[in-house]
Amino acid sequence: GGGVQGRMGELAKLEKLLEEARSEHRDINDLSDQLADSLGQTQPFGEVHAREQLSALKKRKLQLKDRVQVLERQIADAEDELRDEAEDEEEEEWDGEAQALGEMMDMLEAKGLRPEGVPPHKDSYFLALMLSLQRAGLRPLGYDFREAAVMGAERQFPLAAKRARADVLHLLAAQAHRLNKIGGWQLSRAEFARYFSQAWWAVPAAVNDLLMASAHLYSVRIVALTISEEGLSVDTYDPPAGAPRATIHLCRRGAHVISSAPLNPSASATVFAPPSEVDLASLASRVVEEEWRGGPPPPPAAWAA
Repeated sequence: GGGVQGRMGELAKLEKLLEEARSEHRDINDLSDQLADSLGQTQPFGEVHAREQLSALKKRKLQLKDRVQVLERQIADAEDELRDEAEDEEEEEWDGEAQALGEMMDMLEAKGLRPEGVPPHKDSYFLALMLSLQRAGLRPLGYDFREAAVMGAERQFPLAAKRARADVLHLLAAQAHRLNKIGGWQLSRAEFARYFSQAWWAVPAAVNDLLMASAHLYSVRIVALTISEEGLSVDTYDPPAGAPRATIHLCRRGAHVISSAPLNPSASATVFAPPSEVDLASLASRVVEEEWRGGPPPPPAAWAA
């Protein structure tokens, strides 16, 4: 019992017992050879004792041989059970995600939206974000929205996504002074930006900060629909002040993010300038406040890729 982890523990114990039995069998072989070589070279009583020892060792070897065979069968059975249990868990995980996917599709359809393809690129989030802004009729001033293919997927905006990544990272890295104050480090903005670029999708608090910063920077409401084995979760991120320019829905599974498009998209785009200087007091960094509340962060060297 105990699931896959429990099965793995049982298997490790059996493998250890098997190795011990094989090791003892090898030791008995060596001792038997030494005793056999000594026959005829000792006094009569010594030879009788050697033969008695050989007989006892032979019996022990037969016991160990049977023990090894039993353990090998048990290990083979344990490996089969482990495989079956792992497959069952994968099935359960897929069932949960499949149900979450169905719920997500129903939710989008109810809102007059459809999912839109974004390739599984390392920056799929920013590709999806720019695609969503474009579909909502919004274009940040100075962003290059020329279409290009990414990993074979047509009609993407990689140049705008690259700019968005840099701008969002810049906004997040501006919180380095807060990290320095809490953790006692003297980190540069570049070091903090490197942390965020590695923590996205791996640290839940960093996911929240990423979405909060994006909503803040582009003055949009972001509704994030996340699919996991636990089901579908829906989180909303609003800009700190004023009505959002638009509401965009992003769908995520792990590190892969796709956008959604309205069934009746806007025919024109509104050009706007994202704020160049942002008051970060309202952008609460959950990474700083939650991840390192109990002590200082790891040294910068630990963040290096």
